[in-house]
Amino acid sequence: MTGHISKYTSCSTRNDCHEGKSSFEHILPASSCCLGQHLDTKHPLIECRYCSKSFRNSHSLRTHSEAMHLSYKCRDCGKGFISRPALNSHSKAAHFFTTLLEKIITYVREMRPGLSFSQQ
Repeated sequence: MTGHISKYTSCSTRNDCHEGKSSFEHILPASSCCLGQHLDTKHPLIECRYCSKSFRNSHSLRTHSEAMHLSYKCRDCGKGFISRPALNSHSKAAHFFTTLLEKIITYVREMRPGLSFSQQ
């Protein structure tokens, strides 16, 4: 990555670090023209589908989405959703038989209190 950064920050205004380090903090603000141009053309922004905030990489987008938008978690599989209706839709589609089985067991337990079910 250091070589990649150096390649696109080699303007005449670059601040050469005398400690042998090559990182963003050692680049003068004036050299950001080359870096900015490179980022805009070679590393396009990825937009969050929920709030339209932009990110340079998919990891940052995923971290943002999980922290800010996926507040409804499925109790069966742990998958996160942005809204309760989206979670409900997922639950009905993905976990229909699990839910149905739970309802049947609950009904039978209410009708026959002494009956036990073994979970395998």
